[in-house]
Amino acid sequence: MPPPIVCNTSSFLGTAKTRAILLSVRGLAFALLFLLARAARADDTHYQDYALGGRASGIGGAYGAIADDPSGLFYNPAGIVDTHRTTVDVETSLYGVELNWRQRTPFPLRELRQFSPADLNVIPGDAGAIYGLGSRTLQGAPLAWGFDFSVPSYHALTVHQTSVDAQQNSVWFDRSALDRTFAAALGLAMRTSTLVSFGVSAVASVRSFQQEERITVRGSKTFEYTTDAVQFENVQAYLIAGAKVAWETWLFGATLGSPTVKLHETGTIDIVRVQDGSRFQRFPTPASVHSDTPQPLFLRLATAYFRPKSWTVSAQATLHLPVNYNRLAVDAPDAESATLLQQTIAVSGEVRRRMVVDFNAGMDVLLTQRYACSFGAFTDFSSAPALETVAGSDRLTDGSSRLPHVNLFGVTASGGLLGPNSLTRFGLSVSYGRGEDAVPGPIEGSRRADRRVEVNQLFGYFFLSSTFRY
Repeated sequence: MPPPIVCNTSSFLGTAKTRAILLSVRGLAFALLFLLARAARADDTHYQDYALGGRASGIGGAYGAIADDPSGLFYNPAGIVDTHRTTVDVETSLYGVELNWRQRTPFPLRELRQFSPADLNVIPGDAGAIYGLGSRTLQGAPLAWGFDFSVPSYHALTVHQTSVDAQQNSVWFDRSALDRTFAAALGLAMRTSTLVSFGVSAVASVRSFQQEERITVRGSKTFEYTTDAVQFENVQAYLIAGAKVAWETWLFGATLGSPTVKLHETGTIDIVRVQDGSRFQRFPTPASVHSDTPQPLFLRLATAYFRPKSWTVSAQATLHLPVNYNRLAVDAPDAESATLLQQTIAVSGEVRRRMVVDFNAGMDVLLTQRYACSFGAFTDFSSAPALETVAGSDRLTDGSSRLPHVNLFGVTASGGLLGPNSLTRFGLSVSYGRGEDAVPGPIEGSRRADRRVEVNQLFGYFFLSSTFRY
């Protein structure tokens, strides 16, 4: 591990006046960002932005008792032995929109819109294949293996805003961020009897985060220019073990996911300051940037009931245990330098996640030999703790979490077109929730007083999937 950076603390942090100016500008820019679009929600507060897999997407993610396509490696790997033919599945999230709006703000900003969209790019949601081994029966194969690649979280954000601060200085704020999670799974399943099967999958998850921010403040006697660039990446690995029981027209599934193990981390920070129109300052880059996105142990219990060639109804509950970590940490000469540096780069480091239980339910209906439909409902509860405020005010206490606390409730619907060797699905997933969030407030002394605000969130995703069987 590289040694911590050694630099002159006074030159690194600047004078008290400079620090106050930088934090004031940063606080104003934060308010603009949080009020305009908070697209990078995921995500260290929720565990299911949207369901993965073609069939799972339509039934609200209630797939733990079925899990008979490649995405089953993430829901319950024991289900892949129920395949009767080689299966290839591809799902694409065509377009997503994320809307955020707040009821009150700590800054009297001009020309400020409190309702604005942030568009998601076209991304692959899931792609994989499963292969049965041995003689096939009515139940499926005695052995099966498969692989699957997914993008369980993808958030792209671009913000441009102009406003006027309390000193009548013009403020230009630009921010671009890209937060992606990519997961790959490889699994094997075995049928031990006509009723019971077991499976295990190994998963590698890569989170890549990039953010660049520019702030310009211009007035009759003031000119400040700030640019920050932050990038980090980490790789986690974990195991998923599952069991599935098929009894007449009932299906039961149980899944246990291990805590993650970090395999790799990297990161860079670049900070530039121009003050009073003439003084140039480039802060030293820390010699070591640490990042982490661990997932805790989780347990999933699921059940389904079906009428052959007619309909299937399913439900599940998933428990995630608590976990605490530092999403981004830097080496610095002392604690004050590290704290102020992380405030400067505008990326919250400390993450505390509570135990949370999410629920999914859905139904598949075969309308004719050519057409099918499905619908579902799900919860996406926040694992972040509730914000703590000073008695009689909306100011956050020093020990309070700064992560949004919004519980989401969602519905899904899809239609399907069946062919001799293929099934194409298209549908929509929508979730909405109300809760609370933290936004930077004005400077009080040498510290920024973060405030609690009420927030509403609406998320919508269109998806298209194709499943091929040979």
